[in-house]
Amino acid sequence: MSTFTTRLISGTVYVALIVLALTLSMVWGLWILLSFFAVAGIIEFNHLTRVNQTYIFRIVLDCVAAVWLLYATAQYGMAISHEFGIFIPYLLYLLYVVCRSTFLPHKDMLPSLGNSLIGQLYIAAPLALTIRLTLVADPFSSMTQYNGLLLLAIFIFIWVNDTGAYLVGSRWGKRRLAPSISPKKSVEGSIGGLLLVLLSAVVLRLLLFPELSWLRILLIAAVVAIFGTIGDLFESSLKRQAGVKDSGKLIPGHGGILDRIDSLLLAVPAVYLLLAIFDLY
Repeated sequence: MSTFTTRLISGTVYVALIVLALTLSMVWGLWILLSFFAVAGIIEFNHLTRVNQTYIFRIVLDCVAAVWLLYATAQYGMAISHEFGIFIPYLLYLLYVVCRSTFLPHKDMLPSLGNSLIGQLYIAAPLALTIRLTLVADPFSSMTQYNGLLLLAIFIFIWVNDTGAYLVGSRWGKRRLAPSISPKKSVEGSIGGLLLVLLSAVVLRLLLFPELSWLRILLIAAVVAIFGTIGDLFESSLKRQAGVKDSGKLIPGHGGILDRIDSLLLAVPAVYLLLAIFDLY
């Protein structure tokens, strides 16, 4: 099987899983998918940093904590549990890793502690916000209802941005965007990706979001394109520091999970802040 065919099949499966999870009208389908992303992402992150590789229990605990954070976010966001206490196990995890490093120090104490906490901040927290973006207030009750359309739009913007940046950059790219991190990315490609994302926002607004103003949908699209590109560069810098081409080998022809969700991990928090600050959602 050729490399192109492998990439096409694995990429199609990846996209199909995301679309399926977002269109099932169930938050728990999304939770399962994002929990898988969280576990795989944290394992790959530890592989890149090479800090906790010998501390298997710490990695397992980090993965369990991330899955619980996503679960608690879904529970609390759906108003199934009105008590903030649903997050207590996650808070206990944070206290445990700090206290263990304090009272049971070892030579890798600071890097290990930092690796765990940064892994939660970089991977688990953005994925929890990803779930939160799908839960909107029900005007007829105190509950929330699941709506995956906005998140689907964010994924589409990310895919369009990557495709546009590649096509425009490979044809007209001359000025390197961040030569020390990703020599192939160009300023022209990034601009082309942004313009195509804005164009796709116009199409999505006409098809899926007639209730959103043009300014709102275009702002969301621009934020996704800009911060998605930064997220991609950040993960590229991690790989460059680790001296590897891909974060893993989980997705044949595409690398690891972090290679696929790197843009999402920065774009979602940026969109969430945009919606919260300007009350757009």
